[in-house]
Amino acid sequence: MAVLTACSHSGLIDYGIKIFNSMFRKHGIKPLLDHYICVIHSLGRDGRFDEVEGILDNMSCVNDPILWEVLVSSCRVDDNVKLAKRAAEELFRLNPCNSTPYVLLANMYSSLGRWDDVRKIRELMVENKAVKNPGYSWVENKDGVREFNVDDKFRVVDKFDERYCLSG
Repeated sequence: MAVLTACSHSGLIDYGIKIFNSMFRKHGIKPLLDHYICVIHSLGRDGRFDEVEGILDNMSCVNDPILWEVLVSSCRVDDNVKLAKRAAEELFRLNPCNSTPYVLLANMYSSLGRWDDVRKIRELMVENKAVKNPGYSWVENKDGVREFNVDDKFRVVDKFDERYCLSG
């Protein structure tokens, strides 16, 4: 895993694929799901989605949500709607109540200005009772840590007040 990850992050995608392929062919090591995820992430980041689809079509462990979430995220970088939709549909099948694929796909559609598709995804999300939990932020001051979410009311500060500065 470390070698595949290093190849991915250093841009040595072809070398990483060569190592991945040699695992079983040369060394008799059956790749684990994590190896596949790493390779799919590498290829996706490089925009090599035909190769990703080839791997997906030939691998046996396709029922893992992490695999499909990585793929949706990778597709978003290159606006590969076709493959992102396939990955999202797999995630809908695996867990229709998980909000992650709906949000990822809706964000992709909105970045492309495909508002009808965004609306359809949001409707599907409601239909399948997938609820996105709000994000939280934390601020630390001398009184401790304060947690904020989307529903909180914020006080507007007219002038600089060092009590609201983060330390460090």
